[in-house]
Amino acid sequence: MNIPTRDFREKLYDGKIQHNGNKILAYAVNNAILKVDNNGWQIDKARNSNRIDPIAALINAYVAGMDYYEESEANQHANDYYTSAEFSF
Repeated sequence: MNIPTRDFREKLYDGKIQHNGNKILAYAVNNAILKVDNNGWQIDKARNSNRIDPIAALINAYVAGMDYYEESEANQHANDYYTSAEFSF
């Protein structure tokens, strides 16, 4: 989750991702810390009693959405080529 966590954080700071004021998500974000080690970046919690599940789920959903977007963009590009005059047998 190293690269998605970095990308999510960058887009959040750039204002491309906005928080809608959800109190449960805000609670999870306030409990989360960024852990950086040899394996890269990951979200963690300072204490075992802290809950960070909503932010972890949000980043997982972000990854799934980005994968879908990239795949659909690639498919659209291929479809545009296959239906163009440039493509022939």
